[in-house]
Amino acid sequence: MHIPIGAVILSVALFGAALSGCSTPIASGPNGTVAESRIYIKDMTRPAPGLVEVQFVRGETLLRNATQMDVSINDVLLATMLPKEHFSIWVKPNTYRFNVKTYITLANTADNGNELELQVKDRGIYHLQISSGLQNLTLKQVD
Repeated sequence: MHIPIGAVILSVALFGAALSGCSTPIASGPNGTVAESRIYIKDMTRPAPGLVEVQFVRGETLLRNATQMDVSINDVLLATMLPKEHFSIWVKPNTYRFNVKTYITLANTADNGNELELQVKDRGIYHLQISSGLQNLTLKQVD
C-alpha cells in the first residue's frame, strides 16, 4: 500500500494545527495579579477582620518560564500561577502547609514541587516567594 507523501505532510500539518489550538495563551490579571479564573478558592482572596495576609510572588526565571505552577494549601489547589504574577490570601492564625508544583502539559512533565509549613500568627504580612532552578522548585518565606 502506497500513501502519497502529500497526504502525509497534510496530515502532520493538520495534527500540528490541532495541537497548537490547544495552547491558547493565558493572560495575567491587572498589574501582574493572577487572573481570577485561575484562583480556585476565591473566598480566601478577600480580606476580613481577624484574618492575616499571605502573599505569593512568582519570579521570572530563564528555566520553566512558560510553565504554569499550581499552588496548594493543605493539599487543596488554591491557584495556578504564571511567571511574574502575584496574589494574596487571608487566613486565620494557624499552621498551614503550602505546596507548589509545575502544571502538567504536553510540553513538560510534573515536578514534585516544594512544600513549606508556615505558622501564621495574628500580625503582619507573610511573603512567600516561588522560584525555579534547573532541577527544582523553591517555595520560601522572605522578609
